[in-house]
Amino acid sequence: MSSNESILKKMRLDAGISQAEMAAYLQVSQGQVSRFEQDPDEVSMKIYRQWEAYCGKVANSRPLDVGDPLKEIRQRIELIANYCDAAPKLVDGFPVEQLENGEETASTESLVQGIRRIARKPRMGLFGRFDMGKSRLANMLMGGDSLPASYQPATSIACLVRHIDDQPAWQPEPVWIFGKGFDLDRPDDEDHCKAHRIIGGGFEMLREYGTHSGSMSGRHEAVAAVVYVDSPFLRGCDIIDLPGYQHQEGDDQRAEMARQLADIIVYVSTAQGFMNEYDRSYLSQLIRNLPAYETPENGLDPLCNLFVVATRADIVGDAIDGILDKAASYSFDGISDTLQDRGEQVGVPIDEAAFRRRFFTYSAENVGLRSNFERELGNLLSDACPKHILRDMEKAIQQAKASGTQSLVALINILQETLDHQERAREDMETILSEEPQRIQKKTEYEQQVLNLIRQLKTESVSEIEQICDEWIDADRIESVIRNRYDKKKQARELAPGHIIEKIQFNTDQVLKAKAKRLSTVIDEYLNEYDIGIEANSTLHSSWEFNAKGAFIGSLASLGTFGALASWASVVAGGSNLGGYILAAKITSALAAIGIPTGGTGTIMTLIRTLGGPFAVGVGISVAIGVIAAAIFGDSWQRKLARKIEKELKKAGAKDTLVRNVGAFWDDTEKAFKHAAEETEQDFQRKLESLKQIAFSTDVDVLQAHLSNAKELKDFFAGIPWRPLES
Repeated sequence: MSSNESILKKMRLDAGISQAEMAAYLQVSQGQVSRFEQDPDEVSMKIYRQWEAYCGKVANSRPLDVGDPLKEIRQRIELIANYCDAAPKLVDGFPVEQLENGEETASTESLVQGIRRIARKPRMGLFGRFDMGKSRLANMLMGGDSLPASYQPATSIACLVRHIDDQPAWQPEPVWIFGKGFDLDRPDDEDHCKAHRIIGGGFEMLREYGTHSGSMSGRHEAVAAVVYVDSPFLRGCDIIDLPGYQHQEGDDQRAEMARQLADIIVYVSTAQGFMNEYDRSYLSQLIRNLPAYETPENGLDPLCNLFVVATRADIVGDAIDGILDKAASYSFDGISDTLQDRGEQVGVPIDEAAFRRRFFTYSAENVGLRSNFERELGNLLSDACPKHILRDMEKAIQQAKASGTQSLVALINILQETLDHQERAREDMETILSEEPQRIQKKTEYEQQVLNLIRQLKTESVSEIEQICDEWIDADRIESVIRNRYDKKKQARELAPGHIIEKIQFNTDQVLKAKAKRLSTVIDEYLNEYDIGIEANSTLHSSWEFNAKGAFIGSLASLGTFGALASWASVVAGGSNLGGYILAAKITSALAAIGIPTGGTGTIMTLIRTLGGPFAVGVGISVAIGVIAAAIFGDSWQRKLARKIEKELKKAGAKDTLVRNVGAFWDDTEKAFKHAAEETEQDFQRKLESLKQIAFSTDVDVLQAHLSNAKELKDFFAGIPWRPLES
């Protein structure tokens, strides 16, 4: 009886229905509803069906309400923005180049803009094959009817769905369709949006331009849409609904365009045929780009922002647990090395049991089959995500206050020393300038050494990756793996191809990480050359400071390419006072000047996230594992299976693809280094010229005005409001 009672009561509670609401629907007293739950033997089949239908109807039309989890974040941003509105204005000719990151530091607009970037809503990406129910799931989370039925058929463009309160005034329609070159990370950039807009309108635009059944001639030009919906679920996150891959030409590219934007990954596959070879291959690549929310300190579960969801779970009945167990085990088999490496970097180990806990059921018709998923997702959005954002904000604010104050104290010292000892300051400056040719020559020679090393590392990497491919794309090696790892032929046919590719991928990553670490050491030595060695008794000794590492990272960010330098940047940014807000402002400023780099979707937050770890190389083998597995047939066993895998990997060009990608990785590294080296030198020269102007200034009144202004700015940075977070 208690079991039946719990079923009735649980059904009502899961649907969020009170006893009074149920009583009104059934047209009975609330007391009668209570008795029904206590004594289900008294419940007629008619009442039971009405009860079940009402619970299902209400639950299906109700959005997942996560409250207003970002309220405190908005309030803190507003407080900082209001504070910045009253910031001291710069006097004419103020030497901004003496400040860390120059104009970005002096600009309160850049400060606020950078904080907003860091504090943006988390983005939940929906991934999976075509016709797996991604759009249906999105609609259910938003409230069933939040988007019209025309939105639900096979999505063919990447859709960024946001809360209606986030809709900018310059976008009057709820839907804008965008063409090639649009960056989903810039929906609030008016100029960028208008430059790539194809058409705006109501939700019918999604049917015409955003589905495979659309008939508009411009459909193939459409790559993305930004949609505004009034749903409480969207107060906690934005949704990126992506095309199901493997449908029409161009869909895979559109899905790839957005995968690095997702803070939360929801991978969707139907319970029947759950997580096949294609799914497992795609999921492993997605996980490589998944940001880490878990830390040893916060106690969050590993991969807490990953959800692998079996939709239409009601169809398979009691078999669902076994289906999830098998899918988790098979998926883990193909990515265990990568997960172990990630766990070591983050400091939170990931074993198969932890990985299995990221698999969930979902059904639009059965509340019980989706309750665990919705509870976990709701907790993530209402608690873990806001705390994660607040920690990032706190770190950025603290670094902004420290770096801004520090650079202004140095400027104050320079101005004061120049006023007090003007003749000595000029002599010291002349000494510095006289030594510039030697410094430049030495720097140029070191630059060439770095470039030579990058080219050497490229050659070494290609050679070692070729050896890795030859070692693993070999029938003897594959047969040995099969015999030692798999007892059953069917299991080996399904898992061995993915395992071999994972081994090649993982070993490639390890090679490139080791090479990147070698490069990092040399980059540090190169940037140390910017220490110009001012004499200890110089008037400028205690005041001059040029943060070459900060300038170098900012230049990398403005280019949008890191290559192997991502490893160096992540270490430097993780242990310095570079300031996340400075980086965000630097990128924003650069994008305004040069536009988004080719292929650089999501540049801003992708690069900022790169600096937060874990470091992922991102050089992949684009091989369809499902094709390999599907091509293996007959009654053959280990040897024939191994030969078939070898043949298909060679036929797919796995080695050539990987070698080509590794070459491009190092080409990007060389391009990034050249750009950052040039920009860093320009930053240095601007600061040096600014120092020269101070030292040789003959207008005491101007120097006094600059000194007074610098003291005001120092007090401003020191006073940036921030209430410490509770530990």
